[in-house]
Amino acid sequence: MNSKAIKLASKIKQWFSSWSEALKAGWLLVKLQSGYCLNIQFANKDAEVRKAKVVAISSITTGIEKGFIRFVEMVSDNRTQWRSFRLERLIF
Repeated sequence: MNSKAIKLASKIKQWFSSWSEALKAGWLLVKLQSGYCLNIQFANKDAEVRKAKVVAISSITTGIEKGFIRFVEMVSDNRTQWRSFRLERLIF
């Protein structure tokens, strides 16, 4: 898992202001890819902070080149919906 997180962080570092933020994002994405359900926060395009319970993500290679991640969020009534966020808007 260590090497996956570091390799991923090196691919996404262009969207973050520091290497430590890229590593945090890399770890988060590796955990999500491994099947962990995690709560994340990100700012949407209107700068509103959004919280989401992520239950799955799409393939990391799908949107990473363009700087976004697609994920499945658990919403009310145990329903799920596909959503996405831009990497640079992720809040730690």
